Amino acid sequence: MRILDPNVKDHLGSVLLQSGLATLVIFVIVLFLDILIGPAVVAALGSTTFVVFAMPNSPPAQPRRLFGGNIIGILTGAGASLLAGCLASRTAITPQASQLLFTAVAVGAAILAMVITDTAHPPAAGLALGFVIDPWNVYTVAFVLAAVTLLAVSKRLLRRHLRDLV
Repeated sequence: MRILDPNVKDHLGSVLLQSGLATLVIFVIVLFLDILIGPAVVAALGSTTFVVFAMPNSPPAQPRRLFGGNIIGILTGAGASLLAGCLASRTAITPQASQLLFTAVAVGAAILAMVITDTAHPPAAGLALGFVIDPWNVYTVAFVLAAVTLLAVSKRLLRRHLRDLV
């Protein structure tokens, strides 16, 4: 069983550079998220950062999918979160059971919408989940969109230095 990729030595400079750049960009993002968003949303942004810096030429790292997928993740997650609250307040279903149900609905709806619209960005399904399990508000939405914009702009500015690492 092999643990290390034997091809890493052939492009170790790129691996180190792109990992360092990803570290820098996500550091800038997390500097501002302290009070704005919950851990599940942060995890989704971390996954998006991986896609942008480790697989910059892959379809999920392209602007249409980067923005489209995340917008769908926000909309399906926020919608499912609101529906979970309504269901819990108007029925005998507990808030926890409602949240569990709509967490699954958010992920499934995000997948469906991304596939139908050709905006598949896998971390955005995690974003949809995050919007259901973590409290969110308009600032969370703005923050996520700003973070995705920062990632897209960084990728564009650094495109000559980025290569697919996986």
